[in-house]
Amino acid sequence: MFAFYILVLNIFQPVTGPQSATLIALIVALFYVLAGLWLGARFVVAGIVLAVLTVFGYFMLAAHFYLWMAVVGGGALMLAGLWLRRA
Repeated sequence: MFAFYILVLNIFQPVTGPQSATLIALIVALFYVLAGLWLGARFVVAGIVLAVLTVFGYFMLAAHFYLWMAVVGGGALMLAGLWLRRA
């Protein structure tokens, strides 16, 4: 995953801070969805929600993107973890 990230950053230069943060969050969301193919639909839902909220924040809340990602990236994944724990 780290090698993929480095390759994407080198191919699509210049990559700014918000673009890099969005890419990382979307990679995490992708792995949640892929894990959901084996572990259950809850992972798929968590990954899709994370991806949608990340893209929404990137395009619609550019001025507050880092604050948005702190809430979405941290808070939403903690809530998803609690949701997955109860399954």
